[in-house]
Amino acid sequence: MNPNSDSGSICYSLSLKDFNSRATYCYEQHYYICEQVKTKDMQLSLSNFIVDSNTGTKEITCMASGFPLPTVKWMKGNIVITSTPLNYHSKVGQKLVFNLKQLTIADEGQYKCFASNTVGKTFYEFTRTLHVKVPSQPSITNIISSPCNSNLLVTWKPHVCGVGIEHRFQIMDPINSNNYKVFLTTPNNVSMTSYVTGLQPSTSYIIKIEPCLTTPSTCFSHYATITNATTGGLPGPVTNPSLTMTYDGSCNVSWSTETNPEYISGFKLVINSTKAIVSSYYKDDFEINELFLPSEKTSCVLPKIFNRKYNISIQAKTCAGFGPGSEAVGECVTDTNVPSILRAPTTEEKVADNGTLAISINAPDESNGPVSCLFIIVQGNIKAKCLSFIGKSRMAELSSRRLQDEYIAIALNRNSIRSNRSSINLILGNGKNTTCDASKPNHQQQTNSSDNVYEAYNKRLSNLQTYKIILVTSTSSKDTNLFKVSDELLIEKIVPDSNQNIILGVVAGGILAILFALGCLCYVRHRNNRKKCKNHEAISSISMNVSKKEKTEYVSAGTTDTQHHLNASINTYETIADNGYEEISDRAEWNPYEIAVSQYETVL
Repeated sequence: MNPNSDSGSICYSLSLKDFNSRATYCYEQHYYICEQVKTKDMQLSLSNFIVDSNTGTKEITCMASGFPLPTVKWMKGNIVITSTPLNYHSKVGQKLVFNLKQLTIADEGQYKCFASNTVGKTFYEFTRTLHVKVPSQPSITNIISSPCNSNLLVTWKPHVCGVGIEHRFQIMDPINSNNYKVFLTTPNNVSMTSYVTGLQPSTSYIIKIEPCLTTPSTCFSHYATITNATTGGLPGPVTNPSLTMTYDGSCNVSWSTETNPEYISGFKLVINSTKAIVSSYYKDDFEINELFLPSEKTSCVLPKIFNRKYNISIQAKTCAGFGPGSEAVGECVTDTNVPSILRAPTTEEKVADNGTLAISINAPDESNGPVSCLFIIVQGNIKAKCLSFIGKSRMAELSSRRLQDEYIAIALNRNSIRSNRSSINLILGNGKNTTCDASKPNHQQQTNSSDNVYEAYNKRLSNLQTYKIILVTSTSSKDTNLFKVSDELLIEKIVPDSNQNIILGVVAGGILAILFALGCLCYVRHRNNRKKCKNHEAISSISMNVSKKEKTEYVSAGTTDTQHHLNASINTYETIADNGYEEISDRAEWNPYEIAVSQYETVL
């Protein structure tokens, strides 16, 4: 109870329970109880204000009651805000007025109304809080990326309440936290353009723009604008890369892409391969090949190469270049096969008298898979069908000795060749028997329990017979044994040398010619001798038949010269008769005296 004096009179004011006050006079005796600020009567006309317009004003009133009447004021932080006082007798208040056109995000925050009074020596103060929001969210209107570089051109607009307020521009890689850019800018226009460089190509970024206050340095994340953007330039990695086997044992690689298809100009496949099964005598080889495909391709069946294990990476290409490689998921291992090339055996010798023949074979190429056995097949019947292809049944037949002129002479396990030699020397016809298990790769131990064991019988050869020598290899595949046949080596029987035959023929011909000439000479001489004998007999007969009287008559009939000439003629024709010339001896009858007399008569 507080005494109040008025005109020397002492009076008391007593507050009513319901706080319904009325005017009193000092001469009236009333009893009042002094009260602190009543919290239940302290009111704000609006506790939350969201600015939704940039024109006009907005008034917020703070009212409080108590006895003595409380003092009312508005504050934002530590700053007292000038306001318009109000007095409603039992209540006092302050009105806070906002000019909406001038409001910025800097005006957002908490405004507090303080009401206080003192009862006795005790100070009472109570508050009410007004939450003011000034939406200042910027907006991104356009983002341009180039397929040939990794830059971004971002066009955005600040909120009307954010013009002149600093904004934070962030571009972040959600996967790589170290890949981001941040810069501050103060938009003074309703439209802004930010050109961001130095970004990673074909990368998806998060762009975040938010208004900030420099004092204190606070950014309003609840007003941030967030969007996604993907840079151009080098294309990003392809998606869903896979590697599978086809039904025929080839390798198929497929993929897809998230990059805009119109930006992609093609794809590159980097094909890494190694031998699937490596021979113990050959080092593994690592091959890298590249295959370029057009942009419309999203799968490819690789050319089939035997005995290869593949690892494939796919890269997309744009005008900026090739993007990062994506490794295909899966496995592709091609089957083994026979050697691509198998050369025929060679030799520089003939079959020896002891029935042996030294031959040489080249070590087979085992790129298509390890060779398990090397077989030497001998064909004694050169008219036999060429072994351009051979299978298990034919090999079994050759191993069974059922064929007399065709058989396996040597069965050589690849494992028995200890070094990687380029050629192997073998002896045919030495009588040794060998076996080889074609189902076992060359790095495994041979067993004779397999149906694929083939026996060889290295029979003695004959140098009087012609042979075909053939090399056959065996390679184990997933399902069976495969055989490869080489060209044939022809071993002809031993015959005299052709030059020797010519010499012998010439000599024999010469001998025959000489013998023939001698025969002819003997014949001619014998004939001439016979003719001489006949001529002499005829002359003798003629001489006997011509009497001396006749001779005398012939001679005496002429002169002395005539007689001399006739005697000379007779002697000449007798000599001709003795020589046996054919033109005379062929005459049936002739008489030298008659011829001489005839010539003599002609002269006369």
